[in-house]
Amino acid sequence: MIVPRRKCWICGVNDAITDEHNFKRSDLIEHVDRPTPEQPLFYHDATGRKNVRLRGPDNPHLLHRKMMCAPCNNGLTQPHDLAWEKLSRFLARQHDATRFIAMRQVFGKQVQAELESLHLFFVKKLGCAIVRARDELADPVPIDLAPLAEAIRMGTPAPNVFLRLVCDAGDWNGGDNANAVLIENDIAWFEFCYLVGGRGVQIIFNDGLAWRGMRERWHPRYGAQTLRLVAYDKIERERARLRTIRPLPVRARRSREHQSSADR
Repeated sequence: MIVPRRKCWICGVNDAITDEHNFKRSDLIEHVDRPTPEQPLFYHDATGRKNVRLRGPDNPHLLHRKMMCAPCNNGLTQPHDLAWEKLSRFLARQHDATRFIAMRQVFGKQVQAELESLHLFFVKKLGCAIVRARDELADPVPIDLAPLAEAIRMGTPAPNVFLRLVCDAGDWNGGDNANAVLIENDIAWFEFCYLVGGRGVQIIFNDGLAWRGMRERWHPRYGAQTLRLVAYDKIERERARLRTIRPLPVRARRSREHQSSADR
């Protein structure tokens, strides 16, 4: 029996034959010492894998396996990867006290285009995380991949995906645990952090959770070119508050949104 190959989640046409590092290979090489018998590198994740010894940056545990086709992974999204590499290198050189970053210092004159590419890099990270969760977790993430894939294909920002720069996370390298708020089994809020040497980015998917927190969240449509870094312990406090939120049911939330629009 021939098992059909999975299709690329971005284009939906070609076979998914390429792997994607869940922790970018360039970040591993730049920020994590190559493992040795005296100083091994260990991996653990939300599926229950703990203290898995890694031999190097291409260990299968560090890969999203067979999720994209070569044109999407190696061609279409390459400018997005390069935008993150620029910011990652810049963050690694900054003093711990830095709290604001002028993006022109990172990207030069093409700052708006590069910020959009940065946004799409993390849209890809979010999409790959969702696909992997569907493969490995008993309770997969109920987020529709189609708008994320369309944003990458069209080169336009995904409307529900926001970013925040993160600092003061110790020596953390990799992704932390994802957190979600559900309304009637639909995701209203989903977020996790991608950290490199204690700094990185919080990726936030917000589909209608009306909450005044996380003021520093950023989206390309905001046009901001100076971004603020948020301390990781603040994110942890916000997560604790989010766990206490009792969101409106979908129908009530939409009714309130409609009433608010009518009032305007």
